[in-house]
Amino acid sequence: MRFKPASAVCAIILAFVSVGSAPAYSGQTSSAETKTQPSPLQIVQTAHTYFVKGDYDSARRYYLEALSSFPKNFDILRNLAFCYFVRGPRGYAEAAKYYSQARALSPQSSEVTNQLVKCLQGLHRHAEATAILRSVAESPNAPPEAWKNLAKGYDAADMLTEAEAAYDAYLQRNPSDLEARTGLGNVFGRHEEYGPALEQFRIVLSSSPNFLPALLGMAKILSWRNQFDASLELYDRAVRLAPDNGEAASGKAFVLLWLDRPEEAQTLFEKLHRRFPRDADITRGLDAAIAAVSERQMTVARRSGNLSRVEALYRQRLASNPRDLEALRALAAVTATPERCVESVDFSRRATELSPGDPSFELLLAESLALCQQYSESVARYQKYLESNPKAEGALYDLGTTLERARRPAEAIEVFRKLLELDPNSVDGALGLAEALAATGNYQEALLRYDQVLKTSPSNYDALQGKAFVLYWTDHF
Repeated sequence: MRFKPASAVCAIILAFVSVGSAPAYSGQTSSAETKTQPSPLQIVQTAHTYFVKGDYDSARRYYLEALSSFPKNFDILRNLAFCYFVRGPRGYAEAAKYYSQARALSPQSSEVTNQLVKCLQGLHRHAEATAILRSVAESPNAPPEAWKNLAKGYDAADMLTEAEAAYDAYLQRNPSDLEARTGLGNVFGRHEEYGPALEQFRIVLSSSPNFLPALLGMAKILSWRNQFDASLELYDRAVRLAPDNGEAASGKAFVLLWLDRPEEAQTLFEKLHRRFPRDADITRGLDAAIAAVSERQMTVARRSGNLSRVEALYRQRLASNPRDLEALRALAAVTATPERCVESVDFSRRATELSPGDPSFELLLAESLALCQQYSESVARYQKYLESNPKAEGALYDLGTTLERARRPAEAIEVFRKLLELDPNSVDGALGLAEALAATGNYQEALLRYDQVLKTSPSNYDALQGKAFVLYWTDHF
């Protein structure tokens, strides 16, 4: 707030009269210096002139210069603190420092106390803020509003039990305060005490049916209790009362989404996103609505067997959101054929770059690279996936097969042996091992592995063919 110039000037001048001249300007200062250098009082008067004009940066510089001469002057400290406060969050720390010094000189100043609490809360120093508010509320002859302020402080500090007690203490003195009763309802809601929360909102709305904060609070609780129809009715009322209220519109959009009405939700979220492009919840809701609409279209396309339509829908999703990981995953799978493997590699690689810690995308990329016969990188990707999933039998088999195709049979043998350690009855593992052993010239063990498969599956074509080739190579016609 700004201060009345006349009263502020009188207060400051009276304060200076009481403290006398600054020591630095006593009899030791020459007359020439006195003419060229302003006195501390003149510096303060200059600071105050800038202050009442709203030039807080200039005022701050002069107040800081004067502070060394008058370190315990309440008005200077208060005004200096305000000069920092108006800078917003980047000035809160310095503002809190000077408000604290001013409050030490005049603890009864509600203005300074309130400003100090705002700074501390803005700095997330909630414990200090609530300690101040509690001391005010518990002081003799404290107004009832002190308990309301304390309750808000506890709420901001996420001290919900204490907030409930403070609101209750205040409402015993002022039971008709709709804002405080709504605040208590919200605290109950955050505490997951939904019944008491709804009771508080009903009391408020019975007194004032269009009290917007209570409508929003009750709508939110009802949605948390999966009473979506009742919640939507309240959000509709809130939107009619305040069409530009972002909380009402976003609450309605989420409820529509949960009611499986994603098209309506998407329309609302798109409008909200244009107004609040950096709001994370709205962005999340919009993405969810778009995904739900796309999934509904996908379901229809899948049921009709129209794979080209499925691909087109995922490409549409990806065009609207290049970071859509599910679209990238689906497109990588759809294009995972030898003819389109280059596209599959591209989609898989983009997904891996967007989510480098997701092993499933490493596996997807490894498979796509193998299809494109880029065996060296494929092997590396399989190995990276297996670092976090060492018992993934399918990935082990694919790695062994890829190593064989890359003409690295010795490494393939090691991989297939690991697979058989995990599952000694794995037919695929035994066949892969037999083929790799044969490729290294270890025909005896290769025949042994083929025979193990044929013992349980006498008509296994791969085992019969593999054994025949080994017998041929060893001249056992």
